[in-house]
Amino acid sequence: MGRAGRKGVSALIVPNSARRKAERLLRDANINADWGRPPSADEVSRRDDERVLADPALTEAITPDEADFIRELLEKHGAEQVAAAFLRQARAGRSAPEDLMDTPSYTPSGDRPDRGDRPDLQRAESAARRFR
Repeated sequence: MGRAGRKGVSALIVPNSARRKAERLLRDANINADWGRPPSADEVSRRDDERVLADPALTEAITPDEADFIRELLEKHGAEQVAAAFLRQARAGRSAPEDLMDTPSYTPSGDRPDRGDRPDLQRAESAARRFR
């Protein structure tokens, strides 16, 4: 559950070196996490642009109080400049997305085969028995 009883999404960025610790913390907290790759910087930017396009302010009716000032604003600055200002306001305060280092695909520790099932370990044990 998120704030005020609403469901939400939390993202946890974990370096490979801390993977097992994160798994243990999540398991102890009874949290079933879906592991995956982080989105690329381009995907984050594209999603941010989708949010701007879906902004309810773009579809709300213009009130009579706003109409005169909107006309003045468009006459003075033009539609493209006003749109650029709107976009800058929408993006203000957001940090630029970054590409994270690509890592090998993630396999939770619990899904890995037992050490006894690993062929390289079995060969090493077999070789060690021969040389005793």
